[in-house]
Amino acid sequence: DEMRKASDELLVKMRAVMANAPVGIAFTRLGRFELVSDQFARLFGYDPLQVQGMQTHVICPSTESHLAFIQLATETFAAGGTCDAERELVRADSSRFWARLQGAPVHAGDASAGTIWIFTDITESRRHREQLSWSASHDELTGLVNRREFELRLSEEIGERADAEPADR
Repeated sequence: DEMRKASDELLVKMRAVMANAPVGIAFTRLGRFELVSDQFARLFGYDPLQVQGMQTHVICPSTESHLAFIQLATETFAAGGTCDAERELVRADSSRFWARLQGAPVHAGDASAGTIWIFTDITESRRHREQLSWSASHDELTGLVNRREFELRLSEEIGERADAEPADR
């Protein structure tokens, strides 16, 4: 009776997390979504119940990107690590966005137990980061690379050519 009560309380807490977490959460197993949070469903534009059982590749822009990510995650988990990557993903309406994916096996060393993933939309922060990077290396008025970037690229080019030239002088 005490065990049942503790189990019921844990289930209530789990449901609260899945309903209210500010990030997308997904449990996957064997290439399918088993359970997703409400925020995951909103982020991807699906009904939470509709997503359950769907194949995970539906959120990837291509088969190649899905397979590359599966390989990365498999290798990371096999080495005992957790996955932390930025990927372009696809919503139900086919629009694309950038997300940070953080994942780990439900049970370390047991792939059959599935994985848990956290999804965060980083589209705006990524755009801002790219804009800052561009601004740091380009003249705002002309759009051309600035002196610092020019000198950096020139020294890289000179270094590459020096490495490629024969050493017999």
